[in-house]
Amino acid sequence: MICHIGFNKASDIKVFAAFIFVGGLIYTYAMKGFANGFSPAETLFMLSFPSYFIGGSIILDIISVLIEKYDIPTPKINYDDITSNQYDQTNNENNIVTIYEDNSFSSKFKKLNIFEIIGLKLIIFAIVIYYLFPIVYFGFSDAKLPETANLTKNDYTELKINMPEDYTGFSKQKIYNIRETAVKNSIFYTKDYKPNEDIFGGIESGKHWWGIKSSVCSYHKDKTPDNTKGVSTVSKYIENPDLLVTTMFPFSNFIEYDKIGYCTAEYPKLIPTDLWYIKDKNLIVAKFPIDKKMLKARINWQGHTSPYFLNLTGLNARDFGYNYIFASKLTNINMMEYDNISKDDYLIRDYIHVGGSCKYPGGCNNISPHQTEFDYNINNLPAEITLKLWKKKPITPYKKADFYVRLVFEEL
Repeated sequence: MICHIGFNKASDIKVFAAFIFVGGLIYTYAMKGFANGFSPAETLFMLSFPSYFIGGSIILDIISVLIEKYDIPTPKINYDDITSNQYDQTNNENNIVTIYEDNSFSSKFKKLNIFEIIGLKLIIFAIVIYYLFPIVYFGFSDAKLPETANLTKNDYTELKINMPEDYTGFSKQKIYNIRETAVKNSIFYTKDYKPNEDIFGGIESGKHWWGIKSSVCSYHKDKTPDNTKGVSTVSKYIENPDLLVTTMFPFSNFIEYDKIGYCTAEYPKLIPTDLWYIKDKNLIVAKFPIDKKMLKARINWQGHTSPYFLNLTGLNARDFGYNYIFASKLTNINMMEYDNISKDDYLIRDYIHVGGSCKYPGGCNNISPHQTEFDYNINNLPAEITLKLWKKKPITPYKKADFYVRLVFEEL
């Protein structure tokens, strides 16, 4: 007979399922912790627990098979102890045992032999590995990405950064020509490239564009501001396609209330000073200077006090088919909203259209929408945010990305 010391009964199957559930919770906590500061060693320690539970059960089953195969002595069953689903009625005079079988659903688990039990557990184990531990079958960890501080000139290729220009009055076709020329000189160029109509199709010829100067600061008391002066904000994205994801301040501050020199500085325009490409890692690194005085300053945002927060835009990523984004690592970065890209992957929805936010008659070409799950603030310098991009929605945000972008903020 088999003395099965693994989980071969219905109640034990439930315990096994409970182990998987608890393991999933541990996994979720560990991976979120890793995204927000756990070391790889701490994360691995956390993730080992569900593996111990499941693997230990399977090992016990295998031991049971060996016990049967090699006829290892096992404890005898005392029929006086038969309880639960099987009830015995004993005739003491004739020493006859009559066993009444329970045909309920749960009792059917008892009819599984040891090999069927092991097979069932292996299937469950494979499902758990597939959905909870993609590193096992993808053979990749985000921890393998190089640290910015350790990069040397031999590790990356420097990419050209184009300065923004004034698009006021340009035709839609001229904007398309500018875009196609920029892409032709980028690392994402393909012969069949055409601007994505879902993104650029809303551009209207001859219109004004939000100016980058006004998008940073404007006069609070000016009731009829001209927010279109100077170079156009969106031009820094259109003419720098290698910036798959970049950043901006999603508000226009007021010049009258500027106490930190924000309105007259260049850094709020958020044009990167360095743009690096690490081909073997599919990684782009963009560096931005930030004034440390900004970290403690506060603004009045929608009726309440808020830090000077920033927002991400993935207009270029979406144009090249990278539709989903996840923040895999934050260093000295706080996400502003509870639901945000450090918790789950999100669809990038950026596109260009004509809107009235510039307060210019007839509206201006500008980028929309403001995705609040992309809002973040910097709490210290240097700061970094590492972003993962996929063309199709991943089964888990911890899957290897199709491309990586790292934004680095350094003290001015």
